[in-house]
Amino acid sequence: MDNKKNINKRYIVILMLTTIIILQTMNLIYCFLYEKEGYHSDEVYTYGTANSIEGSFLSSKGRQDYTSRYNSEWISGKLFNDYLCANQETRFRYDYIIHNESDIHVPLYFVILHTICSFFPDTFSWWYGFSINLISFIICLVFLFLLVREITQDSFMALLVCFFYGFSQAAVNTHIYIRMYALETCLGVISGYAHAKLYNNSDKLKKILPFIFISTFLGGMSHLYFWIFEGILSACFCLYFLLKKKYKQMFSYAATQILTVIIFLCIHPYILAEFFDIRGRKMGSTITYGGFWFEFRTLVSDMFRELLGIKVSTAPTYFFIHLAEIVILVLVIMIPTVFLFRKEIRKCNLISKIKSTVEKIIIYFKKKNIFLYISVALAVAGYFSAVAATALVFSMGIFATRYIFILYPYIVICLAEIIQILIDFTSKAISIIGKRGFSKKQWKITKDSLEIVKKAILSIVTVIMLVNIHFNGVKDYYFKEAPVTNVKIEELTREANYIISLNEYWVLDCMSYSLRNVENFYAFEQKQFLGQKEQLEQLKSDKPVYLLLSSPEWKEMVEADGEEIVEFDEKLFEMMSLSNDIESENVQKVIKKYEEFCLQLSICDKFEYIGTGEVYGRYFFVFCLR
Repeated sequence: MDNKKNINKRYIVILMLTTIIILQTMNLIYCFLYEKEGYHSDEVYTYGTANSIEGSFLSSKGRQDYTSRYNSEWISGKLFNDYLCANQETRFRYDYIIHNESDIHVPLYFVILHTICSFFPDTFSWWYGFSINLISFIICLVFLFLLVREITQDSFMALLVCFFYGFSQAAVNTHIYIRMYALETCLGVISGYAHAKLYNNSDKLKKILPFIFISTFLGGMSHLYFWIFEGILSACFCLYFLLKKKYKQMFSYAATQILTVIIFLCIHPYILAEFFDIRGRKMGSTITYGGFWFEFRTLVSDMFRELLGIKVSTAPTYFFIHLAEIVILVLVIMIPTVFLFRKEIRKCNLISKIKSTVEKIIIYFKKKNIFLYISVALAVAGYFSAVAATALVFSMGIFATRYIFILYPYIVICLAEIIQILIDFTSKAISIIGKRGFSKKQWKITKDSLEIVKKAILSIVTVIMLVNIHFNGVKDYYFKEAPVTNVKIEELTREANYIISLNEYWVLDCMSYSLRNVENFYAFEQKQFLGQKEQLEQLKSDKPVYLLLSSPEWKEMVEADGEEIVEFDEKLFEMMSLSNDIESENVQKVIKKYEEFCLQLSICDKFEYIGTGEVYGRYFFVFCLR
């Protein structure tokens, strides 16, 4: 009879988990299809790294070499297509991926993406990258459930964590952002589950170690930061085996992890040197923003906004100083009091009661697998600190949170456990008051009814938090277009030639998916425009000609206005705010110069304004020239 109940219960849990995953997957697809409107430059670089034969960057030779490529000459639009897509000649050519890794990124995500693109040569779709994220999301939720159940031995808690994480804005941002972080998060959760399994079943070491080896290696091949998380977790487990005097298990586990690192370094022998070189230079540049602790507080603030929808100030606080002051004050009062009333304390057996309470608390936390929580907390803190120390958190804004996407499932687990502990202690206090309380009639609180109340409270708290996240969570990864735009550049005609005037030449990379397969394009920096007459007239095509003119910078508007404006002047900010408004007087003065120049070109016969478009937060005025 009990077995039948357990089987029925298992089927109910599987059904609930399946329902949750289906609903969350539908929500994720909806957000990707209808909510996400633009794409980050690194999402474009993802396709370039996976498929291009000339490097990850279309506009320049590399991240450290900003020498412009394809500048001031007419180029076939096929270049954009070859940059983003695998073609008949480059299908299944994985050697280009290794050549394209000009930063610290490792190849697993790009290999998978290139494989998908190779089955669909000369075609481009954001779904190719999103499909990897979608599968990662489903696998992540399954293993997140298994991980939480392995730690807590509670299917309800596991379902609740999956429910909260899967519907949170943090999870949506992780998996609609077409980069390797969704895959890294998935493999991070799988690795956590493998370690939890090892902790609960150390006698089955031989069966679990291959699982740990594979998840660690694949995680390390998804992102270099993964090794920080895995390294701290591995150190904690080695220490655990050492303290438990399980020397055989410790050496076997350590040897497996070291072997993983050796194999990784054989594949990427120069990756660590490159990591410390690049991140070292970046770390030096953060000093101007206030150093490590400012970057750390900024990352904490962004994390709370994204994961919980709570705004936290980045200003320095004195919380720990005040906490230390309170502790010292309490000790100053308690120590003399205990000394003075030591005889009375002995008579009422207060010390034995305190010892008994402490023992009960220790037993409670032992049942909670406190070692796993401490290990996870240390791994999260170490990983978090490494990101704050090596990434340009402040200058990247909210987009720096992509580096900590892997931590969000673990933070949710710890948060759920903290809430449950608070509920446990509160219910214990209520139970004691009920038994000894304020009336002669004792309260009868059964264990089952208490469990139901606890689950109800946890569920209510989860729903309230999700509602708050829905209204206050960060949606920057949706790249919403501004209201001033009325033209989608990707919907402009392909059977045309495009003159692209850029304030920042690297934005050409971001435009590649919008202008894929146009007839020809001519890209240059805006300040060079008026000296390009001879080169522009070399166009050998009778197709229509369009000008994509970047909204003018404030310096150009000042020059057009004929005034001198010092930095931080009020008029400067006014000009900056109006730089995207084509009706603005100063913008019109700038455009007038371009109109006069274009009408002198033999390839132009008009200067007709079509509308305003946007690419990666940069505005372009679109004009038809022929």
